[in-house]
Amino acid sequence: MKGFMKVLIVLVIVGILGFVVYSALPEYPHNKIRSYGQKQFQPETQVKIQETQALVNPSLDADYKTILESHTNSKVWVYDKDSTAGTEQVTFYGTGAVIDLKEVMAEDGAFYSDAKVKVVFLTDAEGKLSVDVYLNGEDTPVDKNIKSVIFTQLLNGN
Repeated sequence: MKGFMKVLIVLVIVGILGFVVYSALPEYPHNKIRSYGQKQFQPETQVKIQETQALVNPSLDADYKTILESHTNSKVWVYDKDSTAGTEQVTFYGTGAVIDLKEVMAEDGAFYSDAKVKVVFLTDAEGKLSVDVYLNGEDTPVDKNIKSVIFTQLLNGN
C-alpha cells in the first residue's frame, strides 16, 4: 500500500509541475500544445477552423489558409468560444515571415526578417466577422492599410 501511495504522490506532483510549465509557456508554444489537443480531443473545433481557413480574402482572391500558410513556418490554428458573450474566435499563429513595411510606414524598423504573425478572426454575437493582424507579440493590431500589405506579402512572399 505504501508503494501505491508513493506512486500516486509522484504522479500528482508531476501533473502539477506539467500544468505549471504549460501555464508559464509564452503564447506561441502554449497555443501549439492547445492546437494539438484540440485536433486530438475536440474534432468540432476543427470544423470551425476549416471554415475560417476556407474564407476568401476578396482583394487577393485566395483563402486565408493559403494566404497565411504560404510563407510562414510553424503554423498553428486555435479555436476559442465565449458562450457568455456569444463570440467565436479562430487564431492563426505563424513564425518566420518576412514582412517589409518600409513602403507604407515612414519609420525605421519596418522590415521584419523573422516575424511572428498572429491573425485573429473574431465572429461577434451578430455573426459579423473581424480580422485583426498582430506582429511580433504587439498588443495592438496593425492598421487596416498595413493589414492588406501583410496579407499580400504573406501570400506572394517578399
